[in-house]
Amino acid sequence: MQRGETGTYEITSIGGEQVRAFVPAPLPPVPALALDGPLQQLLESAVLALGRLDGVDAAEVGRYAQRSSAVASGRRRAQARRHGRGSTAARSS
Repeated sequence: MQRGETGTYEITSIGGEQVRAFVPAPLPPVPALALDGPLQQLLESAVLALGRLDGVDAAEVGRYAQRSSAVASGRRRAQARRHGRGSTAARSS
């Protein structure tokens, strides 16, 4: 979908200094957004996922991330031990 320019830059003076400011094009865009078919399905999935996130406690997300990180670290250590890379004897030789 071709849109063209989304706005313009205007030059103005503030405190004796010239600055450029981006002024966006007015909404709604022309041509209008084509939200049909696969794009509509993706939008609906995204909105549904955001709705689920709205009910999630941020502190719980942090605790989950810490647990996931600890589990992943434990798995890496276990794999290293199985392959002989995690023992102190292997490191000292």
